[in-house]
Order: sequence, then structure tokens, then C-alpha cells
Amino acid sequence: MAENGLKEALEKFGIKKAISYLRKDPEKNLPKLMDMIDKADKDNIFAAARYSFHQAIDDPGSNWNKLIFHVVKEIDPHILETFFTNFFMNSTFIGGQKQMEYRKKYGCNVPWAI
Repeated sequence: MAENGLKEALEKFGIKKAISYLRKDPEKNLPKLMDMIDKADKDNIFAAARYSFHQAIDDPGSNWNKLIFHVVKEIDPHILETFFTNFFMNSTFIGGQKQMEYRKKYGCNVPWAI
């Protein structure tokens, strides 16, 4: 149990650092962060989501691009950190792994959010 706590603390620390890095120069640093995420997703579990996100950030005329960069630049850093921690870390990374584990264990579909 302590190992999971340490892992989650390190992931939260990483999110804080990523947000700090991102806010310094979003247009330059978001593509770099996405490249790191691409490399970290070795099993291509999030390939479709990453592809869609790349399309949004690579097209400056896209409404998604405008929304993403507006959020990164204008939302309070603490709120941004809470959002990324809850949505990406807890729901997607940790929750996604547990979801796949429970699908195999129980032999049934497990919803994204319980």
C-alpha cells in the first residue's frame, strides 16, 4: 500500500511540474509534453486520445486549440492541477489500469466512472 502512495505522490508531483512548465510557454511546451506522453504510452493504450489531442494543438485555427490554450493560460494553476490530477491521473491513468485489471478479473465490462 505504501508503494501505491509513493507512486501517486510522485505522479502528482510530476503533474505540478508539468503544469508549471506548460504555463511558462504553452505554445512551445505543450507539444513537448505531448511528445513525452507519447513515449510513455508504450502500449498505445491512449493512442486515439493522443492523436485527437495532437490534431487539436497542431491546428491554431481549431476551436479546440483555442480552448486548450485558453484553459492553460487563464485558469488558476491550483484548479488546473486539481483537474489534471483528478481527470488524467486518477480517472485515466490509475483508473484505466484498474478498469482493465477488473475486466480480466471479473470477465465483464467495467464502466469508465463508477
